[in-house]
Amino acid sequence: MSAQNIDSNPLSHLSETQINDLIKRYYLKSPSGSFYERVSDLLEEYKVRLAKGQHIYQFFPAQESEISCFDCKNKKKQAFCARSNNKAKYFCENSDCEHTVLDNDVSIYFQKKADEFNEQVKTFEEKLNLFKNSFKVFCREIMEFQNKMNFSPDEIIDFFLKDL
Repeated sequence: MSAQNIDSNPLSHLSETQINDLIKRYYLKSPSGSFYERVSDLLEEYKVRLAKGQHIYQFFPAQESEISCFDCKNKKKQAFCARSNNKAKYFCENSDCEHTVLDNDVSIYFQKKADEFNEQVKTFEEKLNLFKNSFKVFCREIMEFQNKMNFSPDEIIDFFLKDL
């Protein structure tokens, strides 16, 4: 089989109904659940010619899913995978949002969000430490002022809280 005789989409000669039937039969197990139809039989019956290294599921059209993109909220598409791989692959077709185009595994998204959260916590902790250090300096200055002026602690507190 030469590369010239193989279409870029080997399913282009099939109707939508034929493609849907082919997809169903590719993934459908026998009633006993022990085996699938042979891929070679399906290729022959539907007259599909694949180049070396190509797999039939790679040409199945992606389908709309119920899963929304975490970033742009558009519905993701579900790509078909090998029947030996039971992990669904989802992707977003929107190139305008800042998502990872093929964030197939939801854990990738959660890891990204966890990293962002950890960065926010780190920033918050840095700001909190800066505030604590500034507050310590402020308290020392107040204590020094109190000692120099011989104010009682209550007088100092009243002075700072008078407008609250």
